[in-house]
Amino acid sequence: MSHNNTTVAGVAPGADGNIALSLADLGGDGAALNVETLTADKTISTPSASRTIFVFTSSADRAINLPSASGLTSGQLVDIKSMSNVTFTVTPNGTDKLDGSAGGTLALNVQFSSITLVCDGSDDWFIV
Repeated sequence: MSHNNTTVAGVAPGADGNIALSLADLGGDGAALNVETLTADKTISTPSASRTIFVFTSSADRAINLPSASGLTSGQLVDIKSMSNVTFTVTPNGTDKLDGSAGGTLALNVQFSSITLVCDGSDDWFIV
């Protein structure tokens, strides 16, 4: 799925063909939406919004690396949605945990599946 030459809420794709908009663009606030076609593994940079929604498309399996929990505020949400029939393996940063489990990962391996994670602002991500 390509978003080239597609405009969402009046926001055109960047030079890389991806669309990044905030809920302010959609008439809301406090959240951001990122739609990306991945050609390599993705490390999510530290989001500034209270909720960041990532919609990923890819033609191959990809790793999605979460930002460091200690760099975020407790309660920040990250949503990840797969638009492709591939596996996106979500991995916490460094020694961060996933649902209290060190070294835990999760896989989105069904097209159109999604996961919502909340950060504790210290060293853990929880599936909600």
